[in-house]
Amino acid sequence: MNRSTGGQFRAAAPCTGRRRILLTFWILVGIGLLWRSVDLQVVQGADWRAEAERQHRMTGEIPAARGAVLDRSGTPVVLSMEAFAVSVAPHEVRDTTAVVKRLSDALGLSPDQARRPFLSDKRWVPLAGRHSVAAREALSGITGVYVQRDLRREAPHGPLLSGIVGAVIDNVGQGGVEQAFDGLLRGNPGMEVLARDSRGRPLPGESWVVQPPLPGGEVVLTVDLDLQEIAVEALQEALERTGARGGDLIVTDPRTGEILAMVSMADGSPRSLAALTAPYEPGSTLKPFTVATLLQSGKATLADSVDTGEGRWRVAGRTLTDIQRVGHTDLGQALRASSNIAMAMLAERLTPAEQFEGLRDFGFGAHRRGVAG
Repeated sequence: MNRSTGGQFRAAAPCTGRRRILLTFWILVGIGLLWRSVDLQVVQGADWRAEAERQHRMTGEIPAARGAVLDRSGTPVVLSMEAFAVSVAPHEVRDTTAVVKRLSDALGLSPDQARRPFLSDKRWVPLAGRHSVAAREALSGITGVYVQRDLRREAPHGPLLSGIVGAVIDNVGQGGVEQAFDGLLRGNPGMEVLARDSRGRPLPGESWVVQPPLPGGEVVLTVDLDLQEIAVEALQEALERTGARGGDLIVTDPRTGEILAMVSMADGSPRSLAALTAPYEPGSTLKPFTVATLLQSGKATLADSVDTGEGRWRVAGRTLTDIQRVGHTDLGQALRASSNIAMAMLAERLTPAEQFEGLRDFGFGAHRRGVAG
């Protein structure tokens, strides 16, 4: 019995040792897991919480309302209008029948159109069109219906001043006043924080404004809308009457040089700022200024004579002609007859610098602002 018992004790000793090893192993594993848990939740907890927050949050830009462009009396020529896009999250709606009626009344939809988002399996269904502030107010506070702000550039008077004002593409001014004063009109965008799902997509209705946008400044033109409309009609009538392909018309205040109306047309359509940017040959209107420069510099008198020959003269690789032959004539008669040849011959007495200075003194190529009386 004792031997048998002693044998049992000797057989049990190795088993107890293995148990102790396993127990020690599991204790160490438990301590390791506990330490790792403490490390993740306590030591690194703040970092991981920040990373989780970063993954479920994204920052977005809130566009600023672009400043208005006004005429000289303060009438809006172009301005940013606020409109609203409406979307529905069907799975969030509690009372479908009531929401369908609210959508139908606020947006002017038929019952079938208002019910269509709830027949979709999508979590997020945008509705077509842009809607008014009244629609936003009518739909505010409805669970599952989201209204997002959208800004549109509108011209209350149509294309009347489109050439002068220019256009806006992707909130960047293109041509005209929109481009020249883009930095002033654009304003400063705001910032918002958006919640997003596990795929990185923004969650509807989950946004917080961090910094509100600042609207852009206004630009006041010297143009008068009434005069602009008159100028457009006058130019259109002139083109129809004469059969011309195009033309330009500028109305200015002679005391200040301010442009009161400006329109350019070619082949029946506006030509933007062609009245300012397209090359234009002044022709005979420049001859009196050339004569004045000759007289002022003492290089000629009205009695000085010149022989225009048969009405054709080749100079500097070009042939000048007169509509009417004036033959041998003096400067005064040449100016009255608007002789191209006589003016060109007499203008050769002036150096290029003298010609430039003479025209410059009359204001050509220089910007001058007068004082209104």
